[in-house]
Amino acid sequence: MRHINPSFGPPSLTGRQRAVELVKDLLIVMLACSAVYLAARTQLHTGLVPWVETLLGGEHSQQTGRLDLTRISDVVQPARAAVCLGVNRNGEVSRYGVQYSDSLTQRLTSTTAGLVGEGLASARTCTLLSDEDWQQALRAPGIYLDYQGAVPLTALCQWLNDGVTNAALSNICAAQLVLADLGGETAVLCYKNEIDGLYYAWSTTVSCDGYFASTLEPYTDNGARFAFELDAESYGAVSGDLMVLGASTQPALYQTVTHLDLTNDSSRDDLQQALLFRTQDYMVPGMWVCREDDTLRISADGVVTYEGESSSRYPVGVLANGSMDVADLLETTHRLANDALTVWCGGTPTAQLALTEALPLEDGSWVVRYHYRLNGISLAFSDGEDAAFFLVKDGAVTSFFLRLRCYEDTGQRSPILRERQAAAALEALSGGQTLELMLCYEDTGGDTVQAAWVAR
Repeated sequence: MRHINPSFGPPSLTGRQRAVELVKDLLIVMLACSAVYLAARTQLHTGLVPWVETLLGGEHSQQTGRLDLTRISDVVQPARAAVCLGVNRNGEVSRYGVQYSDSLTQRLTSTTAGLVGEGLASARTCTLLSDEDWQQALRAPGIYLDYQGAVPLTALCQWLNDGVTNAALSNICAAQLVLADLGGETAVLCYKNEIDGLYYAWSTTVSCDGYFASTLEPYTDNGARFAFELDAESYGAVSGDLMVLGASTQPALYQTVTHLDLTNDSSRDDLQQALLFRTQDYMVPGMWVCREDDTLRISADGVVTYEGESSSRYPVGVLANGSMDVADLLETTHRLANDALTVWCGGTPTAQLALTEALPLEDGSWVVRYHYRLNGISLAFSDGEDAAFFLVKDGAVTSFFLRLRCYEDTGQRSPILRERQAAAALEALSGGQTLELMLCYEDTGGDTVQAAWVAR
């Protein structure tokens, strides 16, 4: 047995040797700081950027008012997700699906994010899919994500830290993604284009063995099925993309609440500062107005509008080729809306701001829209307006509209029909058309909002 001699220690150093060692230590510290700074500047890890450049006085310092970066789950989160284990010899599919639950959906999305990122990064050779091909992909071993909105795939790649330079993804906005094992050596990435409503597929380099198979293995069937797999007589008028779970859905009943008192100067200051305004406001009938070259208007009912004249208040990144940095575009607009909503609600809001669309216009500007989602269920306003609307041009937000609303769970449940009953009711109203059936909250401006089935 070897014993440690407590009297043993490093040899003593001369004064000159100590000076040399001190210089070495200083050089090591300087090199380490330089490496961290360069990593932040090149955004090798976006989480480093805000605090490193604030520390070093860079362009993200607090004095500039620049918005912090955020996480993918804050900006875009699927409303539903599923893992399919394939079809057995009897033709019965085995699938684990989640919907109408933010926590369960986020958990499933997190465990499959690496594979989805790899699929996006390696996507090549796009081909058009028929409806039958799409349904085959849904029944194959794989991963299904439904965002219920037009998500730019280039931005999704940046958040997943994979595939940022994949030119095949440019100008593509997807509502649904499926990474499936269709019998080849590598998985196929399928998507539904939210612009034209058609289905497409890419080849990828994701090996169907190994990590892909092991990711699917822990899940077991919980009865999740798509409408096209169910009784055609009952679901004939419903789009086949409707996912039905084995258990009945009992969505919560919410009440609308207003936490912010706009007659209080301090409360209005908090809201203005969240939107990077620092000036005194003045009141006109029905609203308060702030002017600092740009104009901010705040109504007592939570409607906030902005009209910009400068390009420095809400800048958005532009890439080297002059095109918009779409990930920064979404992070900036989402953070603006969410910060205002957090102040209005007096804390973390119950409703989640979910991306509706982010689309480029012919003049090079972009339109970004968000809607509210309550525990995975979309909310619509009876007048058809958005929860948030942004116009972005020449590297800056030039105008926006926010409808700030707060909701609280009453502890009660919204009475709704089961999917089969709702599908039967839809068939009687469809006139022979195939419509998309979805569960949705409607805010009519009253004290409560409850869920109901809607068709589109």
